Amino acid sequence: MQELTQIFKKQGQEFVNDLFNDYLVVTEKISGSSFSFQKDKDLSFFKGSGQQRINLIDRTLMIYYEPAINYITRVTQTVTDIPQDWRFCFEYFVHNEPGVIKYDNLPKNNLVLTHIQIIGPNGKIAKIIEDPRVINDWAQKLMVTPLLPIFKGYLNTDQKAKIKNFISIPIEDQEEVFGTTSFVSYLISILNPSLSKSLLHDDLIKPIDSIIFKFYRSGN
Repeated sequence: MQELTQIFKKQGQEFVNDLFNDYLVVTEKISGSSFSFQKDKDLSFFKGSGQQRINLIDRTLMIYYEPAINYITRVTQTVTDIPQDWRFCFEYFVHNEPGVIKYDNLPKNNLVLTHIQIIGPNGKIAKIIEDPRVINDWAQKLMVTPLLPIFKGYLNTDQKAKIKNFISIPIEDQEEVFGTTSFVSYLISILNPSLSKSLLHDDLIKPIDSIIFKFYRSGN
């Protein structure tokens, strides 16, 4: 949230007004370990940003990803329609406290499907799929937790005003003005008041990594 506040301070209200007219997708950033797989003739597994392949030596020396590898190996035996140029990208959890955040719950089969990369003939990423319908469909097939948006669409006038009002207040003064220092719970109450918990928490009070805003403009 500090970054959005900095944008407001550096770029000014007119820039933010223009930005808030774009189509918006808001998601939660999950603090797991990056893990992905791609099915060609055989299964290939990747760690980190998705470019570093996990080879047999890695698997022998480092067993961290072995439960995830074994699970994907089993589940893909029954899912027969996986496109060969698709790389499925996850946040992987071996337990519910992967870093400074302790989550209330683990995702289904310890994996959150965040996006899908379409790999071109040159081995580079040609396209990234984040469409919630596609993510949800494949998460159901693979029996993992989908990362679905907190909000998607265009902000209405009231939502724009409340968010801009919040980010215009210095961080040190936000608690006095709004009665909370948690932008997460305040933001979700504006964007999706029916939501009562985050992806892996049972409420909106406990800390999460961050909230990601993605603005989409026609042609961009």
